[in-house]
Amino acid sequence: MKDDYNVPLVIKVLRFVDRKKRIWKRKMHSDAKSYYRSYVANDRVSPLNEQLIHDVLSYNPKSVFEFGCGVGRNLELLKEKVANIMGIDISERAIAIASKKSLNVLLGDETKLQTIKNQDVVFTCSVLDHIKEIDGIIVELKRIANMAIVIAETNSEIGKFYYAHDYESFGFVKTDYVFISNQAKREAIYNIWHFKIK
Repeated sequence: MKDDYNVPLVIKVLRFVDRKKRIWKRKMHSDAKSYYRSYVANDRVSPLNEQLIHDVLSYNPKSVFEFGCGVGRNLELLKEKVANIMGIDISERAIAIASKKSLNVLLGDETKLQTIKNQDVVFTCSVLDHIKEIDGIIVELKRIANMAIVIAETNSEIGKFYYAHDYESFGFVKTDYVFISNQAKREAIYNIWHFKIK
């Protein structure tokens, strides 16, 4: 007897259940750090990732460092173009996935930044907007970067663990690039900022 499943419906139900699990998990955590320790972002490359990588490569770096590399989607885009790439992420599961891709990645949070040696370009993508206090992080990123820091972040406080920051007050210059992401059906506006090392 052949099973007669409605495949698109089954996929929709599975996606709905997965989304509900993620929302429930987020509500169960009292702070962003404990939530993101087990978070694993998808591996999908968006136009935001492509523009970010384009901006990173505009400096012709020989080495790059990504703060919050996740499963390594941005590092993979750089792998064939930059001699030395490195990333760090708080999620053990994400680092395990990135390691299987033969990427140079470390498990750790902002407290591990002091162990990172100088890199030509430092970058992040939707990381700082999940951290409430970033002053110390910015100091470390500026110490690590030889040429520039490039960040792709949102100031849209669209839900729990999203924080608005005044990146210009840290010396970053906003580019004209705008990316609108539909985060849980709320619009999150992402921009790209550069900080050039003098």
